[in-house]
Amino acid sequence: MRTRNLGKVTFLAAFIAISAMATNSYAGFSINGLVGFGSASATGGTAADGTNISGLAFGGGIGYHFDPSWELSADYTMQSKSATVSGLSLSSSVSAIMANFVYHFAGDLNPLYVGVKLGLGMYSISTAVLGVSVSGSTSALAYGAQAGYDFALGGGLSIGPRVDFQWHPLLTP
Repeated sequence: MRTRNLGKVTFLAAFIAISAMATNSYAGFSINGLVGFGSASATGGTAADGTNISGLAFGGGIGYHFDPSWELSADYTMQSKSATVSGLSLSSSVSAIMANFVYHFAGDLNPLYVGVKLGLGMYSISTAVLGVSVSGSTSALAYGAQAGYDFALGGGLSIGPRVDFQWHPLLTP
C-alpha cells in the first residue's frame, strides 16, 4: 500500500476556558469547556496547498488534579470551515483527542499553567458538485503544548484564557 504525505496540519487556538472543580482544594476532578478562535493550516508534503481553516473553535475536557501543581487531563478540540465557490461546496475540519500533562505554577506565578499534549489528530475534507460528493479523512499521532491562566471565581469555578498549539503529521492512502 502506498501512502502520500499530506504534510503537517498546525492548529493554533486561543480559547476562553471555563473550568469547574469538584472541590475547592485544587485537588480532585475538573471539567472544562473551551470556546475561541482557531486557525489550522496545512504545510509541506505533496497534497498540502497551504489552505487555512480559520474561525470558531470549541472543545471540552475532563481532568484530575493530583495536588495544586499537577494535573492529568483529556480534551477534545474541533474547528471546521465550509464554503461554496462557483457551485462547488467545500468543507474541512481539524479535530483532536489529546491527553494533557499540566503543571500549575505556585507562588507569584499562580494561576499560570503550562502543559504538553499527546493524542490523536484527525483531518477530514469533503466536496460536492452537481449532487456528487467526495470525502476523505485521515488521522495520526498528534502532539502539542498549551498555556493558560485561571481566574478563580469561587465555589470551585474558574475562567481564563488558554492557548493550544497542536501539530498533526498526516498521511493518506
